[in-house]
Amino acid sequence: MFGRVARYVGGAVMAWIVFTVQGALAYLALLAYALITDTPSGGPLAGPFMVLIAAVLGAALIPLLYAPTLLVVELASRKVGPVARLLLAGSVLTVTIGILVAVVAIAAQASVPAALMAWLIGAVSVILPASAAGAIVYGGSALANVLARLRVGGQPTSS
Repeated sequence: MFGRVARYVGGAVMAWIVFTVQGALAYLALLAYALITDTPSGGPLAGPFMVLIAAVLGAALIPLLYAPTLLVVELASRKVGPVARLLLAGSVLTVTIGILVAVVAIAAQASVPAALMAWLIGAVSVILPASAAGAIVYGGSALANVLARLRVGGQPTSS
């Protein structure tokens, strides 16, 4: 039980780290664009604030996106294979992002095209964090299965 919870927490932390690194990379891309086009770069604190915003946003969004996805995937994991589990996780993530974007768009009175663009950007921006979380949560058991197959006669293979 503790091992399973630890894997889920580790997956959530890894997803948060990847989300924060994506914020830093987005800033570097914007900085490169500003340098190439000779436009203002946003000042010396733009980079740290961009990473801080990504970290805070990731800390708030990862549990909101991660919990429903894990719940649905865990309920279906005994009945479907790994490919169907991956497709199901992507579908649940996309729908959850759509619901969050719709709530924010209604509260902010945003236009429909702006909300659709936010949904697309949100869906694309969680691909890497979700993949990292899935690798942590499900990769450990998959690695254990591969290592178990490599054992010969109950003894570990020589390395």
